[in-house]
Amino acid sequence: MNARGPSFEEVIAVIREFAAIRPDREITTDTRVEADLGITGDDGIDLLRTVEARFDVNIGLNDGSLRSVFGLEENEYLFGSEGLEVPFLSGLFRWISGNTDPVIRDLTVGELLATIQRTRSRR
Repeated sequence: MNARGPSFEEVIAVIREFAAIRPDREITTDTRVEADLGITGDDGIDLLRTVEARFDVNIGLNDGSLRSVFGLEENEYLFGSEGLEVPFLSGLFRWISGNTDPVIRDLTVGELLATIQRTRSRR
């Protein structure tokens, strides 16, 4: 790892180890963490915790700055829910309460790498 942060290959190695992804499965900068690799919900947060620990960075999990670090809008999230969701009922409850459907950002491996490097260079 250089002063700017980990290499792309180092980040991929952490993701492969975390999610038990076979070495022959291609991962590129455009690979989406949730949609392509199936890392969602609490597992997504656990991956971010692993990244923070492995690369000694703060991407906002502990101090509440995750939204600003990743540039998330008010109703935007990095990972969807792992739980069983009944679309009609959950949509009905959101409509009654005046909430809109959450928007799940397609976090890519490239964006994760850039965030690690950007956060690391601020130290």
